[in-house]
Amino acid sequence: MSTRRGWIERAGEVAVIRQCALAGVARSGVYTRSTKEVVSEF
Repeated sequence: MSTRRGWIERAGEVAVIRQCALAGVARSGVYTRSTKEVVSEF
């Protein structure tokens, strides 16, 4: 799943909602930050 999430380009020419539909990924998974990112900030 994380591989498909990596395909999504937030600043791409195609809208995020369309990219998510094509990749079969939930939009909420694209916008949430991973636990590793949050932990590294502390």
